[in-house]
Amino acid sequence: MKGRPKDQQEAEQRLEALSESLWKHFAEYLPHEVAGYDGLRWLAEAIDERKHWGGSLDQALGLARYRGEKPSKPGKYFTLAVEVFEMRARGMSWNAISEKTGFDDQRELQRICDREMEHVIRHYAEDLARD
Repeated sequence: MKGRPKDQQEAEQRLEALSESLWKHFAEYLPHEVAGYDGLRWLAEAIDERKHWGGSLDQALGLARYRGEKPSKPGKYFTLAVEVFEMRARGMSWNAISEKTGFDDQRELQRICDREMEHVIRHYAEDLARD
């Protein structure tokens, strides 16, 4: 079974065999005994989701949106997240940023930035594409 599958049917069979093999492995070993457990489980779940619900493997893995699925929009803290991103890029510490932005809870500021990171990256990518 080396190389690319010769057709879609063979590809489907290989994915099914891989999924079964992964689930057997998970049943046999504890998560900390499996190298890359989280990634492998993500892959196994995506293969099963694709088989059960249809769509592409990219969609099941979360790499592409399903038809009709709207992209998420920036939240109310998007501007703050952009400012924090720029401060972090200049080497400022989280403590200094928290102080400058008036946030008492540094972890909350980090969570806000994590939630908005997809939109911050898209913002800069669109900015670069325009130039």
